[in-house]
Amino acid sequence: ACPAGRVCLLFFDTGPPQVWFQARGGEWGFVARTFTDYFRLLTVHLGVPRWQYMFSSGGLDPVARMWVAMLCPQRLEVMPTTTRHSRLGANRPEAHRPGSQQHRPGS
Repeated sequence: ACPAGRVCLLFFDTGPPQVWFQARGGEWGFVARTFTDYFRLLTVHLGVPRWQYMFSSGGLDPVARMWVAMLCPQRLEVMPTTTRHSRLGANRPEAHRPGSQQHRPGS
């Protein structure tokens, strides 16, 4: 297991793969609709280690929060909104279509 969590590309039958983050506790959180969007977020967060935790229910740990506050403080202003990204499937249009199958990364 990765000590900082895992970033996963989730492929569907149609559309581009989405990017999800699995926190150390096993919780999955939506990060971006496409890899391009994920790369933009990576750039905005200046590659701060563990920035993906902004998209988990646990949020940033104190050290990551310090680095984000120092290097990209404007991201802390939007953090409460981004931590509301819910578990796998809630941000995926396919999840709300009748008859769609729920997909889980790693299964």
